[in-house]
Amino acid sequence: MSQVLGLLENSPDRPRSKRYLHDLPFHFVATQQQGKMIIDAYAVGDFNSLVVGYSLFYYGQDGYLASAALSVNPMNESAKQKAIDLIERALDSVSSPDGSTLHFLGIYDWDNKRVLKIMIRKRQTSIVPDYDIEYAVSYR
Repeated sequence: MSQVLGLLENSPDRPRSKRYLHDLPFHFVATQQQGKMIIDAYAVGDFNSLVVGYSLFYYGQDGYLASAALSVNPMNESAKQKAIDLIERALDSVSSPDGSTLHFLGIYDWDNKRVLKIMIRKRQTSIVPDYDIEYAVSYR
């Protein structure tokens, strides 16, 4: 979680996030616009890592960070087991319209301006279950 908090701390908005991520071992993949949201996707080059990619959601082109989703490495047994362990500790779960299940893990009081809602999303693909750890940012 410390790496994620470092990423979130240095990514209060899209321009600063891009500068910060430029210096990390992440590879920019793509940008997509969904309505008023902008999504930047990054891949992690290390195939043995626990996380294989990050998706960062912003309110607009130069807007504030709304959430970050970390894609758990489906080929790393330790990473998958850690995701399963998190799901078993979830406080609540809800089914999403896309067929995935969102498991609520808790709220982290980040600073005097922001709160993080931490969740894990499980999707069943045709091959293996897919897990994303999501950090939704709420502004006070």
